[in-house]
Amino acid sequence: VFYSGERAKSKILKICEAFGANRYPFSEELGRQAQMMTEVSGRLAELKTTISAGLDQRNILLETIGDKFEQWNHKVRKEKAIYHTLNMLSLDVTKK
Repeated sequence: VFYSGERAKSKILKICEAFGANRYPFSEELGRQAQMMTEVSGRLAELKTTISAGLDQRNILLETIGDKFEQWNHKVRKEKAIYHTLNMLSLDVTKK
């Protein structure tokens, strides 16, 4: 948000504080503004690349899980059936 005047500045600062917004200084010199814009654009591009790489990695992982899910599900059901059967057996040798 750009503003001119101290009154507008104080109102905007109060609003920013109320909403917990971040404030960044911005120079009035054109050369410094261009430099800051270049830096911010570079950081933004880097963040977009990082997010994209993270999403790609997540998608690869989810595809792998999707491919193996049926196999894992079958194995778990088989193990549960085995343990259920074993739980029905009585291994207490003192009872007869």
